[in-house]
Amino acid sequence: MALHEDGCRFLIDAGFSPDEAWLAIRLVAEFVEGFAARARYRASGPVGVQGLDDVAFPEDYPSLMRARRTLGTSDSDHYFSFGLDCILRGLPCGR
Repeated sequence: MALHEDGCRFLIDAGFSPDEAWLAIRLVAEFVEGFAARARYRASGPVGVQGLDDVAFPEDYPSLMRARRTLGTSDSDHYFSFGLDCILRGLPCGR
Protein backbone atom coordinates (compact mmCIF):
# COMPACT_ATOMS: atom_id res chain seq x y z
CA MET A 1 0.00 0.00 0.00
CA ALA A 2 2.92 2.34 0.67
CA LEU A 3 3.94 2.13 -3.00
CA HIS A 4 0.40 3.10 -4.08
CA GLU A 5 0.42 5.97 -1.57
CA ASP A 6 3.73 7.26 -2.90
CA GLY A 7 2.52 6.95 -6.50
CA CYS A 8 -0.74 8.79 -5.75
CA ARG A 9 1.08 11.57 -3.92
CA PHE A 10 3.54 11.95 -6.82
CA LEU A 11 0.73 12.16 -9.39
CA ILE A 12 -1.33 14.59 -7.29
CA ASP A 13 1.74 16.80 -6.91
CA ALA A 14 2.13 16.64 -10.71
CA GLY A 15 -1.40 17.99 -11.24
CA PHE A 16 -3.68 14.93 -11.28
CA SER A 17 -6.85 15.00 -9.20
CA PRO A 18 -6.90 12.44 -6.35
CA ASP A 19 -9.41 10.32 -8.32
CA GLU A 20 -7.29 10.43 -11.50
CA ALA A 21 -4.16 9.60 -9.52
CA TRP A 22 -5.74 6.53 -7.93
CA LEU A 23 -7.17 5.34 -11.25
CA ALA A 24 -3.78 5.80 -12.95
CA ILE A 25 -2.01 3.83 -10.21
CA ARG A 26 -4.59 1.03 -10.50
CA LEU A 27 -4.32 0.97 -14.31
CA VAL A 28 -0.55 0.50 -14.24
CA ALA A 29 -0.69 -1.98 -11.35
CA GLU A 30 -3.37 -4.07 -13.03
CA PHE A 31 -1.47 -4.09 -16.33
CA VAL A 32 1.67 -5.32 -14.56
CA GLU A 33 -0.24 -7.84 -12.42
CA GLY A 34 -2.23 -9.09 -15.41
CA PHE A 35 0.87 -9.48 -17.53
CA ALA A 36 2.61 -11.44 -14.78
CA ALA A 37 -0.44 -13.66 -14.22
CA ARG A 38 -0.78 -14.40 -17.94
CA ALA A 39 2.93 -15.24 -18.21
CA ARG A 40 2.65 -17.60 -15.24
CA TYR A 41 -0.53 -19.13 -16.70
CA ARG A 42 1.11 -19.69 -20.11
CA ALA A 43 4.18 -21.21 -18.48
CA SER A 44 2.00 -23.83 -16.80
CA GLY A 45 0.81 -24.96 -20.26
CA PRO A 46 -2.99 -25.01 -19.91
CA VAL A 47 -5.11 -25.97 -22.87
CA GLY A 48 -6.67 -23.11 -24.82
CA VAL A 49 -4.05 -20.44 -24.21
CA GLN A 50 -2.53 -19.43 -27.52
CA GLY A 51 0.09 -17.06 -28.67
CA LEU A 52 1.17 -16.37 -32.24
CA ASP A 53 3.63 -19.26 -32.01
CA ASP A 54 0.83 -21.73 -31.18
CA VAL A 55 -1.72 -21.00 -33.92
CA ALA A 56 -2.81 -24.22 -35.63
CA PHE A 57 -4.11 -22.59 -38.85
CA PRO A 58 -1.96 -19.51 -39.55
CA GLU A 59 -3.70 -18.92 -42.88
CA ASP A 60 -6.83 -17.96 -40.91
CA TYR A 61 -4.94 -15.05 -39.30
CA PRO A 62 -2.97 -13.32 -42.08
CA SER A 63 -2.63 -9.95 -40.31
CA LEU A 64 -1.37 -11.51 -37.10
CA MET A 65 1.05 -13.74 -38.98
CA ARG A 66 2.39 -10.73 -40.90
CA ALA A 67 3.03 -8.96 -37.58
CA ARG A 68 4.73 -12.10 -36.26
CA ARG A 69 7.06 -12.21 -39.27
CA THR A 70 7.98 -8.57 -38.63
CA LEU A 71 8.44 -8.92 -34.87
CA GLY A 72 9.81 -12.47 -34.83
CA THR A 73 8.75 -14.96 -32.20
CA SER A 74 6.88 -13.82 -29.12
CA ASP A 75 9.01 -11.46 -27.09
CA SER A 76 7.39 -10.88 -23.70
CA ASP A 77 9.80 -8.13 -22.67
CA HIS A 78 9.12 -6.17 -25.87
CA TYR A 79 5.36 -6.58 -25.50
CA PHE A 80 5.42 -5.55 -21.85
CA SER A 81 7.59 -2.49 -22.54
CA PHE A 82 5.40 -1.44 -25.46
CA GLY A 83 2.18 -1.78 -23.42
CA LEU A 84 3.50 0.03 -20.38
CA ASP A 85 4.89 2.82 -22.57
CA CYS A 86 1.48 3.23 -24.24
CA ILE A 87 -0.21 3.50 -20.86
CA LEU A 88 2.28 5.96 -19.40
CA ARG A 89 2.42 8.23 -22.45
CA GLY A 90 -1.36 8.23 -22.72
CA LEU A 91 -2.17 9.31 -19.17
CA PRO A 92 -3.77 12.77 -19.33
CA CYS A 93 -2.91 15.24 -16.60
CA GLY A 94 -5.42 17.82 -15.33
CA ARG A 95 -8.27 17.40 -17.79
